[in-house]
Amino acid sequence: MTKPDAKPAITQAMIDAYDEYTHLTLDRRRFME
Repeated sequence: MTKPDAKPAITQAMIDAYDEYTHLTLDRRRFME
């Protein structure tokens, strides 16, 4: 069981990929790769 204050490990690569997906024309399939 995790601690209530534990934060998920979000990397800069994840942030960049999400940003590209939401602001550019990146399809869902390519985003998930």
